Amino acid sequence: MARMLCAAGVVVLLLAGCGQPEEPVFDGKTLSDWLDEFNRFSVRQATDEELLALVESIDFGPEAVPFLRERLHDHDKHICTGAAMLLIRIDPQRVRHDLLPVLRDGAVKNRVYLATAMILMNTFEGQALDVLAEGLEHDDPWVRTSSIKAFGMFIPECQGAVSALARLMRVSEH
Repeated sequence: MARMLCAAGVVVLLLAGCGQPEEPVFDGKTLSDWLDEFNRFSVRQATDEELLALVESIDFGPEAVPFLRERLHDHDKHICTGAAMLLIRIDPQRVRHDLLPVLRDGAVKNRVYLATAMILMNTFEGQALDVLAEGLEHDDPWVRTSSIKAFGMFIPECQGAVSALARLMRVSEH
């Protein structure tokens, strides 16, 4: 009787694990490993071109979409932005399906991360600019400064003014 219960328990555990999809792998690294790589690039303040080159080098298919969709809510800005950029890389139409709901209803910082990713990937929508405009008036200094910087990416001719505004905001907050 004890053996039967033990065997039944093993079968239940095996079946429970079968329903979980495995995390996608590309070039020997899991999706989480690639997002960590994106995080390392971002933390060392890689240029936008370096980040875009990294995203272009990562070639996941549609099987990565559920995993990436979950990471859109990550509190780490680099992970959230990387997930958004990879979703756009897999299928630019994912912007409407996966990113706009978070852009509309997500936590304020995640909304700014996604707006920035959409601008970097040239898939911005009017809502992304609306989020950034709201960010300019937010109480959080990080949200305001990040919104200014993202506008600078959207309008490259204004980059000098954007940098000056960001510096001014940091000085006025101290």
